[in-house]
Amino acid sequence: MGKRNAWLFLMLGIGLVLAGISTARGEPYLAVRTGFKCSQCHLNKSGGGKRTAFGAIYAQTFLPRVQMKTESNKSFFNGYVSEHVSFGGNLRLTNITVFGVDRPRRAYQRDNFFDIPEGNLYLQLDVVKDFLTFYMDEIMSPVGAQSREAFGMIHNLPFNGYIKAGRLLLPYGLRLLDDDAFIRQKTGFTYDNQDLAVEVGIEPGPFSLIVSGSNGIGGPGDNNLDKQFTSVGSVVFRHFRVGGSFARNRVPDILRYTYGGFAGLYFGRFTLLGEVDVIEERVKGQEEQRKEQGDRLAGFAEMDILLTRGINLKVAYDYFDPHTKIEEDHRYRLTTGIEAFVTQFLQFRALYIFADSVPQKPREREDSLILELHTFF
Repeated sequence: MGKRNAWLFLMLGIGLVLAGISTARGEPYLAVRTGFKCSQCHLNKSGGGKRTAFGAIYAQTFLPRVQMKTESNKSFFNGYVSEHVSFGGNLRLTNITVFGVDRPRRAYQRDNFFDIPEGNLYLQLDVVKDFLTFYMDEIMSPVGAQSREAFGMIHNLPFNGYIKAGRLLLPYGLRLLDDDAFIRQKTGFTYDNQDLAVEVGIEPGPFSLIVSGSNGIGGPGDNNLDKQFTSVGSVVFRHFRVGGSFARNRVPDILRYTYGGFAGLYFGRFTLLGEVDVIEERVKGQEEQRKEQGDRLAGFAEMDILLTRGINLKVAYDYFDPHTKIEEDHRYRLTTGIEAFVTQFLQFRALYIFADSVPQKPREREDSLILELHTFF
């Protein structure tokens, strides 16, 4: 597929979302489908991590295909062991089959392996109820214990505001589950990318604005006076949302700007998502090279169809252009599959990913089949 056709395909997917908005998050598609902000179902105001009591109840009542009942008929669980202490967790076990490329002559053989992409435990301590919270998101598997997030948060401030500080996932764009999506991988805002930061947010009515300042190197210490600035803002209504993100980071000899927009639309059984991001990397001494090659461009479009209660059909398209002024060097991925919330706290996913890239990078052109069992609470 030529760069022009791939770009038109991506714009068509994004255009479906934006056109619907002009006429008319769990994972972001669940937030769009319900009309909620991320903070409705997750303690982390920017999405991901431990579920709130509302999120836990929603996962037991609206998501599952079948509701299993206990002997006492008390099937609702919210993770609270006391008024001030609660727990949560995610465990994903995957089986991945990687198919060797067809051109030229199957350069790589098929591979099959098991993996645990996520094995996390969450701890929430409401030190001062409805005001001061201590939170930890601890990675337990597949490697040894290490912290993904650890912060203190003051919340219920004016304009439904909050302040949190510690080790954070930085706010940017749609917080997709798939870290390999180009809008997450190429911008650098993935679940594997945390930083020591201070974050401030307000969420009055349908509006949301979150800004953060961080070291910009993904951990403690810093080798310059500059800090990374990251922000995301959106307006959320029952059937659609639209927003934008901006990030700036300077390290020695490199100034990086990342910015883009995203949108979501829900109607009937259909949920549409889209995001486009531009990555400008200004390297000292390479100004002419950047003018000749252009910046980087990443895009994402997704459609989710609720086939029946608990069963979701997903189709997603990823696009990445490493040099906007150079033809035929783009990459794309097309993902399709089924996601089923079998019962409370149990999900199964089967996804097939079609991938294509330049001939010089055959591993980026390998398709894959992903089977995943996900349990959470």
